Amino acid sequence: MKSVLTIAVLLSSTFATAASVPLSKDAVALYPAKVTLSSVQLTVPNCPPNALCEPISVANVTISLNGCADKVATVSYNVRDGAEGKLDLNISAIAIRSSKSANVKCFVAPSETRQIILEGGSMVKPEVNLNDLNASQE
Repeated sequence: MKSVLTIAVLLSSTFATAASVPLSKDAVALYPAKVTLSSVQLTVPNCPPNALCEPISVANVTISLNGCADKVATVSYNVRDGAEGKLDLNISAIAIRSSKSANVKCFVAPSETRQIILEGGSMVKPEVNLNDLNASQE
C-alpha cells in the first residue's frame, strides 16, 4: 500500500510540475523517460570559511531520451530508508518530445545526467535501490 501511495504522489507531482514547464513551439508531446543509476559518489559541499561541513553522497542518474532534440522536462524523486540498510531512490522523469527529433539523426542515444543528493555519509552504488516509477507504467 505504501508503494502505491508513493507512486501516486510522485507521479501526480511530476505531472503537476510538467504542466508549469514552459514548452517551446516545436514541442509535440510529453513522455515518461527511462532512468538508470550511473554512479554514487561522495562529495564535500562548498562550505563557508571556518565552517565544518560533512561529506554527502550524491547519486548520478542517467535519463534516456527517445529523440536527439528531446529535453528533460521534470524529474521527481523521493529518497527513503529501505530494507537491509539500503536506500530506496524512487524517481520519475518526464521528457518533452520535439518535432525537430524527426529530422535529426543521432550517432549515440541521447541522454541527460542529473545529480540527486542522497544523505550525509558514505554510500556506494550497491547500497542504493533505484525504482524507476516510469518503468511500471509501460
